[in-house]
Amino acid sequence: MFGEREILAPGREPLGYLDPEQVAAAARTLNGTSFAALTDGLDAADLTAADIYPLIWDEPDSLVWVQASYEPLRRFFRAAAREREGMLTWVN
Repeated sequence: MFGEREILAPGREPLGYLDPEQVAAAARTLNGTSFAALTDGLDAADLTAADIYPLIWDEPDSLVWVQASYEPLRRFFRAAAREREGMLTWVN
């Protein structure tokens, strides 16, 4: 989801770029993957050990916080795919 191509901006960290086809593929994958399926069998220690972003897994209710963001993320990708839009990505 970070994008296979990077766009470099002077003085900034690189941005990732997903073309419209990649956005559509990500939207299909997200749409077909429930949060329960995504996290089945995982716990905070697994996510911390794997260095999974965001690095908040030692905080209480970290999975609850991420779960609250998952459906809005799915909607965002569906909307972008419906409009055949590309996407810039940046993780700080």
